[in-house]
Amino acid sequence: MQASEAVEIAKRAVTDLFGADGLSGLRLEEIDRGDHGVWSVTIGFVRPMALAGSVGRTKELIDAFRGDEPLGPRVYRVVRLRDDNGEVLSVKIREGLD
Repeated sequence: MQASEAVEIAKRAVTDLFGADGLSGLRLEEIDRGDHGVWSVTIGFVRPMALAGSVGRTKELIDAFRGDEPLGPRVYRVVRLRDDNGEVLSVKIREGLD
């Protein structure tokens, strides 16, 4: 499988698993075709923050709508998948990219 195919499968897996919660800014962060025919694809996305927070969040919301910062934290997931058939083996939290 080509790298672009691995990325599309990983994005689809993340969207299928986390899309109901709402996500935006889905993008490739890292990709590695490791040993034994397993791809590790890191996908980053923004999870919307809860809008039912304190009034102190007003400035953060205004900045986010202006495009100064994302609306919610950026999170990362490493999707591991088989090279031969595209089977998703795992989806794990990836920290430390910021």
